[in-house]
Amino acid sequence: MSAIDSAPPVCVLGLGLIGGSLLRAAVRSGRQAWGYNRSSESADAARADGFDADTDLVATLRRANESGAVIVIAVPMPAVDATLEAIAAHAPNNPITDVVSVKGEVKAAVERAGLSAKFVGGHPMTGTSASGWAVGDADLFVDAVWVVATDDGVDAQVWSQVAA
Repeated sequence: MSAIDSAPPVCVLGLGLIGGSLLRAAVRSGRQAWGYNRSSESADAARADGFDADTDLVATLRRANESGAVIVIAVPMPAVDATLEAIAAHAPNNPITDVVSVKGEVKAAVERAGLSAKFVGGHPMTGTSASGWAVGDADLFVDAVWVVATDDGVDAQVWSQVAA
């Protein structure tokens, strides 16, 4: 069994440039992956491109919960609190990471949601000035540094799953 075969699925919440690129890259690498986006326009575009995407956050998180998926928060900062509240309600035991650029604010939101033990912050050092599903690219992360942080009390297995 390869490392990909034993790796948990990936659930991407937010299908803009980074989240959409991550969904594309995960699927291309052989990972089971799906995504969520609040806007039906982006979710529809992702489905039209052959990706598994939904606009129902609760259903997406229930699926993540049932499969043990690593949840990636890729929403704008103003939507992080509500996203974490939904994760806490529907997938509180899943490993969680993010690709939001402001780490301190995200960490504080994770603490407020009571999800610190399952959270490993991260951020790829890549991007463009464009945004949205249409500009996503599975090659966006090639040769890019991806910072994966940790804090005291984080489960080492969660960190390993996020780093993988």
